Amino acid sequence: MSDNSDFLCRVVVVKTIDNLFFEPGNSRRTHLLAFQLFIHPLLGICKETSRRYRRMPDELLAAHPLPDYLELALGLVIRLVIAMPAAEVAKLLRRLDTKAKAAIEQAKPGKPNAEKLLEFLSEAADAPAGLK
Repeated sequence: MSDNSDFLCRVVVVKTIDNLFFEPGNSRRTHLLAFQLFIHPLLGICKETSRRYRRMPDELLAAHPLPDYLELALGLVIRLVIAMPAAEVAKLLRRLDTKAKAAIEQAKPGKPNAEKLLEFLSEAADAPAGLK
């Protein structure tokens, strides 16, 4: 543990991922999948450390919350991974990334906002197949 803030950050990430992944009645499987698919690849910690972090007080989440954009991004990816194979998730996210880059370029000059990007993404979705 290099310093206390690194430790707290890891604990909050583990607890957040585990909470987003958790399915009631299937805790052993969901804890294991959360560890295998997200926690170990992101943090490189072992199962026992992950288990120890999960058991830490939930007050840590309130005291040291992840920024909304990180929690929302994790939630989106986790919901997708639960719904379909990881290779399909990667394919979908690559396509979304390409469309988001194009929408950001289209929104220039200036700094784009969520409404403007959603408008461009919606227009791209409505375009005929050959124009996407």
